[in-house]
Amino acid sequence: FEQLTSRSELVYPPIDHLRKVYQCLANYFQLAVGTNMLSSFDFNLSDFCQTYKLEVLDTFYALKVLEEEGFVEFNESFFSPSRIHFLVNPQALYEVQVKYAQLDLVIKMLLRTYGGNLFSEYQKIQESKIAKSLEMKESELIRHLQQLAKFEVMAYDQRKDAPQLTFLTQRYDAAKLPFNYKRIEERKKLTIGNAQKMVTYASQSLVCRTQFIQEYFGEKTDQECGICDVCIEKGKQKLPIQIEEKLKSKILETLAQHGKLSEGGLFDLIRKNRSSLHLQVLRSLVDHKLISKDAEGNYQLPTNG
Repeated sequence: FEQLTSRSELVYPPIDHLRKVYQCLANYFQLAVGTNMLSSFDFNLSDFCQTYKLEVLDTFYALKVLEEEGFVEFNESFFSPSRIHFLVNPQALYEVQVKYAQLDLVIKMLLRTYGGNLFSEYQKIQESKIAKSLEMKESELIRHLQQLAKFEVMAYDQRKDAPQLTFLTQRYDAAKLPFNYKRIEERKKLTIGNAQKMVTYASQSLVCRTQFIQEYFGEKTDQECGICDVCIEKGKQKLPIQIEEKLKSKILETLAQHGKLSEGGLFDLIRKNRSSLHLQVLRSLVDHKLISKDAEGNYQLPTNG
């Protein structure tokens, strides 16, 4: 349990660490305060951590919190296809074609494939298909496209498949990052609470697994599934009839005397531990409508009417 709780706490690093990671990002990409809103960069997490001597897992979780707070977006599985757009008019383009024979072949294939739209807007391309049509290596085609871009004849945004980090806001002074401390603390408590419930689910042997899960999602039911390990184990065990009947009578007498009681309060009064067998008797009384259980989990004798 302690290990799982510790892992859950790691998901929300201290605020000072969040500020440190943010400052390191600004240094890594050489960003000045107040600049680069919505700017995206190829991001190698391993290289970043090595550069600033940061723990990879701590840094990963820090990035996720910075993302939740709306400062950055860390896209681990990113793909953006290549795209091109002619920056000159047809006449200027023709002059390049006349001067450079190899580029002429590439330009003609681009115009044949994508048409005049290349002069008005970006078009997504697949270098492999164009290279195949030209019967040349893809690496050679890419060199030609880069040359056209260098001549400022064409804009060429080469495909990206590396993880991307985007600054969603202008770069802040790390010391003045406007964190929502209350929201971060609430999410941290929720994460730890969920971890605790997972441990309880795995370790408890009293409550039907289906009932436990339904209660986790806010749906309470007295109906056991009958097929989980807890229910199967209950089916193997039964109290002797005489002891079971005596326990039922004791439960009914206690509720008649004290009125509404919680499960814990009831078993305290009848001086019984909440074993799976004793809980089985209690649920049997509910199933047979000899007692009732309300939404808060309290038991009482049925009311008339």
